[in-house]
Amino acid sequence: QISRRWERIERGHLVQEVSRAPTLPYRVQKGGPAPAKLTLEERIEIEKVEDSVRLRFIETELRVRRYKMLPQIHLWEQDVAKWRRLYQEWQETKDAHLALGKPAPSMRIFHWPPVRPSYVPRSHPAIELKGHPCTEDCLGRQGDEEILHMWKACRRNPCLASLTPMPRRGGRPSMVGGRPAGGTVPERRAGSRSSVMRTESLRVRSSASMGRGAHARDHEHGGDRAAPFGDAPDEELRNWGACADALPGLSGDGDG
Repeated sequence: QISRRWERIERGHLVQEVSRAPTLPYRVQKGGPAPAKLTLEERIEIEKVEDSVRLRFIETELRVRRYKMLPQIHLWEQDVAKWRRLYQEWQETKDAHLALGKPAPSMRIFHWPPVRPSYVPRSHPAIELKGHPCTEDCLGRQGDEEILHMWKACRRNPCLASLTPMPRRGGRPSMVGGRPAGGTVPERRAGSRSSVMRTESLRVRSSASMGRGAHARDHEHGGDRAAPFGDAPDEELRNWGACADALPGLSGDGDG
């Protein structure tokens, strides 16, 4: 279905493009046959995207879209399970009331089941396929715009894998022909050797600069850093056994 819509949209734009394109000048040799002219269908066939490229692009684009929508699909599955559980509980309560000959309780608020998130471009309603005009608020127009962007991107670069960037573990998109598939710049993995060495180097340089700054501040304040709780007198140090005479190696009583 997406491929058929692609071909229909592609043909409509190519007809307008080929019709506006000027005809190529040519010379007619005297006495020679007139050069052959390409028909409109032949020129469209030349300009259109190849079938294999179109199918590969659509398949990859839909797979990437579905992969990026997996978290939403997981939440939808949880909502559906909750909705089914609530409906089952109401159904069991209703059956129990009917078994006891009591009137069945009515559901206070009816909830429709959660809508499944879709990664496929929106389609037109079936009534439009029977000749009815497309309304202004038709969601199919939004889907046609998405397919048009896909066709333009694939036509500009036939080697492009998909319009949506391919996510990779560590935030690194896939590469196609030396370039990111979705046009984004690949990021360096956080756990690579070069990034770890670069981070360690920055940390060492930052620590060194902080040490130099602290030394300069101490020098400005007289060369000694002020203790956070004040200076302890010698008597208090002696009472706690922390004076210089009581410390091993500084008292001078050792065998040395």
